[in-house]
Amino acid sequence: MGLDMIEAIKLVRDVTGVDGLDMRVGIHSGRVHCGVLGLRKWQYDVWSNDVTVGSNMEQSGSPGRIHVSGTTLSCLNGEYEVIESDGGKTNKYLLENHIKTYFVTSGSRRDPMPRRQLSQRRTNSKNRASFRNRMRGDGDSNGPGTGRSGGAAIRNKLGLTELSEKEVVKNPEDDIHDYLSKAIDARSLDRLRTEHCKKLTLTFRDPKAEKKYSGTRDKRFRSYAIGATLLGFVVSGLHLLLTLSESYRYVGAYLTGLLFLPFILIYISAEKWMCLPKPIRRVSAVVWNNRLVGQTVALFMVAVIFFLSSLGWTSDEFGGVMSATSGLNCNASQLIPTTTTKSVIIFDLDKRFYSPVRGSDSRCINLDRYSRPIYIFLCVLLAMLSCSVFNLLNTTVKFCTVAGIMLITVIGLFVSPMGNALDVRDAAVDYCANHCAADLTATKWHVIAVFALFVILITAHGHRIESMLRLDFLWKMQANDEKDEMEKLQAYNKTLVLNILPAHVADHFLHIERRNEDLYSELCEDACIMFAKITNFSEFYVELEANNEGVECLRLLNEILADFDEMLSEDRFNTIEKIKTIGECYMAASGLTAATADHVQFRHVAQLADYAMAIREQLITVNEHSYNSFTLRIGLSMGPVVAGVIGAKKPQYDIWGNSVNISSRMESTGVPDKIQVTEEVFKVLEPLGYTFQARGSVQVKGKGLMTTYFLTGKSD
Repeated sequence: MGLDMIEAIKLVRDVTGVDGLDMRVGIHSGRVHCGVLGLRKWQYDVWSNDVTVGSNMEQSGSPGRIHVSGTTLSCLNGEYEVIESDGGKTNKYLLENHIKTYFVTSGSRRDPMPRRQLSQRRTNSKNRASFRNRMRGDGDSNGPGTGRSGGAAIRNKLGLTELSEKEVVKNPEDDIHDYLSKAIDARSLDRLRTEHCKKLTLTFRDPKAEKKYSGTRDKRFRSYAIGATLLGFVVSGLHLLLTLSESYRYVGAYLTGLLFLPFILIYISAEKWMCLPKPIRRVSAVVWNNRLVGQTVALFMVAVIFFLSSLGWTSDEFGGVMSATSGLNCNASQLIPTTTTKSVIIFDLDKRFYSPVRGSDSRCINLDRYSRPIYIFLCVLLAMLSCSVFNLLNTTVKFCTVAGIMLITVIGLFVSPMGNALDVRDAAVDYCANHCAADLTATKWHVIAVFALFVILITAHGHRIESMLRLDFLWKMQANDEKDEMEKLQAYNKTLVLNILPAHVADHFLHIERRNEDLYSELCEDACIMFAKITNFSEFYVELEANNEGVECLRLLNEILADFDEMLSEDRFNTIEKIKTIGECYMAASGLTAATADHVQFRHVAQLADYAMAIREQLITVNEHSYNSFTLRIGLSMGPVVAGVIGAKKPQYDIWGNSVNISSRMESTGVPDKIQVTEEVFKVLEPLGYTFQARGSVQVKGKGLMTTYFLTGKSD
């Protein structure tokens, strides 16, 4: 991998024409501790003495070469050709630990193809100057070098496009087929009903789901009440027409029933009438929000309609029927033996059926007018129908209600005057139209059969409706659970992203439409950068069996870094952003966004200075509790930086620029327990009341002599 990386860097250097671009690789083999430290900007990292050896292997290596230790060489089993290097002699740490080092001179003898391919691409790359012009935007605006196409051209030359195409191996149609199969299976009615509902009562097997269903709001309850009220008026109208001669006897009952139904309807609708007082609307809301109360109101309306339908059972109309047809019956001597049984269709008023065969008896001519009691009796069916109007009534309640109505009606058939009138009418029909054959089925049994059929139909209809309502509720509950789970997962993922990237960068990647080649970068003027290193932690870290091979040392380091991270949540440090931790070195910056940068009073610079002094005081507290003597060496600088995200996998937010390098040098050339700042920081903070101690000129690598100061505090 190291050799391939070097070849790739050479290819990039040839394609872009950037001279001096190279890579230095150091490799060491050993034991490491892996994990995440701190509370913010989590990054997976490794720690151990062997990691330190690997870092020094890279530092003491040469550009364009692989620098390996003797331990790594012993693991290669002679697969690579190497030569000895002097890194183990020139590097102090390697020299102290007696590490022998080597340079790899040739690749593995087993699989040289990747490097040959990279070398071939590098050899075949042409027109470098024109490519550089396209990168600068000098070419055609529609050419491959403009905008995102330029990035695509680079990836094509590097072979990254080919790699991404190889990674796509799964057919999208298979994914769609699998998804639809799972969706269809999840929507299987029989499977869901069997899994979650009881077979007969349809109640949920889970008591919590049943309780939640009982508390759901039925938005169509007012429509049910309107339909029931209309049925009540229809029943009353039919009774008035059928008992017109004596309707005055039932005026009070009719008015009472007909007033109850509109009153209940108004009571149900009062919740949405904002002109009414809140207590009234609150009472009305109980019917909507509590299914048990709603069922009680629905049953009361059904009872009122049944009451209206049963008012005519004691009507004098039945006495008139019996008196008018009392002589129309057959004696025993008139009966005609027969082996068949005929049925009288109760709804048939065809006069040809009732045409008299006994022409001398005029009473048989008007026999059809005596069928009126049957229709009075069948008005009860409308009361039963009103029970099916209310979908919020469960199947068990509907069955019990309509069965109860049927039972009362059957009892009324046999004990009320109306039942006796039907018997007399049947005898008259037998006398007038059937030659006294006595083979007719009584009308009572037809009525009972019709009522039984209605009970079955209403129960089956209610069972079907309730089944669909419960399944719909189950789907909604599952959808809500999935939505809640998705929101929790989204919040969890966002928390993870915010622990890796700053909030404004996370919003860029999460909420903005972008292509994969779009990178995030931002130029930040007057940013302030801090490096803080625990100078003597390397002496504290030892790998012994007593401290779990160094884990306890890392645990203490995690507590220190967590304290530093927790302080960033305070309002007084709201412009500071943690960048990363590098071992025992803590890196932070302020003024990286337009909202946090103050280019007039430089408030963000003052906050970072306060933070540097605060973490130094926090480390003193840690020392008191852990009986250690850790010291911080802190460096501050300010200036323009470029902030951005690097890496396609494990992306990391970082900042680059000359100011970052200077801040790192301020830390490395500083003094333990001191905060060393540049002259620019000194000029900004001194007018704000901060006190300094001049250090003088310091030799800084790559910068020469620089005038620096020690930040000592802040005057009240």
